[in-house]
Amino acid sequence: MALLLDTYTSATVAYGLTKLRAAYAGSCIRVRRSNDDAEADIGFSTNLLDTTALAAHVGANSGYIVKWYDQSGNGIDLAGTSTAQPRIVNSGTVDNIGGISAIYFDGSNDRIASAASVANGLPITIAFAWAPLNLTQSNKYIGALGANRFALLWEYDNNKVELYSTGPDTRTGSQITMPNTSKHHVVYAYANGAQTSWLDGTRVLNATAGMTYASANSSLYVGGSDVADYCNQYVTAFVVWPSAQNDAACAAINGMLISTNPAASFISNIMRPQFIPSLGG
Repeated sequence: MALLLDTYTSATVAYGLTKLRAAYAGSCIRVRRSNDDAEADIGFSTNLLDTTALAAHVGANSGYIVKWYDQSGNGIDLAGTSTAQPRIVNSGTVDNIGGISAIYFDGSNDRIASAASVANGLPITIAFAWAPLNLTQSNKYIGALGANRFALLWEYDNNKVELYSTGPDTRTGSQITMPNTSKHHVVYAYANGAQTSWLDGTRVLNATAGMTYASANSSLYVGGSDVADYCNQYVTAFVVWPSAQNDAACAAINGMLISTNPAASFISNIMRPQFIPSLGG
């Protein structure tokens, strides 16, 4: 079965705890263990995160993400500082959502960011798999593009997720509600003044709103913004494409992959976008 990026190419960045592209020969993550700060690259086993190698490296200690490698082929890896790295192993137990490996962000200071710029303007599609761990946290950023918070995803008051830009305020028209702290799959697509979002395979909004994307620094941040705004969350995948998806494409996104679903399904079924020039056509 083809992997996500083999069928749907041209992603700007693609991070996952499963293998997303068959030709990708790199590691999945680089992990620091807590007892002596030794680091090791951890790859894949049968297209899933190699938890055997991870356990061998970390042992009974905790493990933290030094890098989350970009599988798109563009080499835009995410990295964290030693004092603010998200966790992947908690005292010998791999962090997970319903048995599926996941990166844990503590909401206090954990954040990873790209050193290289993410060359993605509009139109845009952003898709991610995650679990919110605090449904009432406010003004926290799941991920952000650009130092001035252009085109980003974040969790807002009262368990809302929104798409936001510093142009015309798109927050009101883009709110979707997270029903619980299980793993969910969210997709936002925007082009030509039209935006749509999907949650776990169901369209939850279709609106018209203006949006501006322009920034001299377009680094990608996951777990917070360029300044702080840290989000308490699990994340298993984060992918950005330089195109939008229509309803038919978004409907193909298969959500609801939580504890009852085999992790292998996540590789090929979590997100299946079909690229179109815009949402308006």
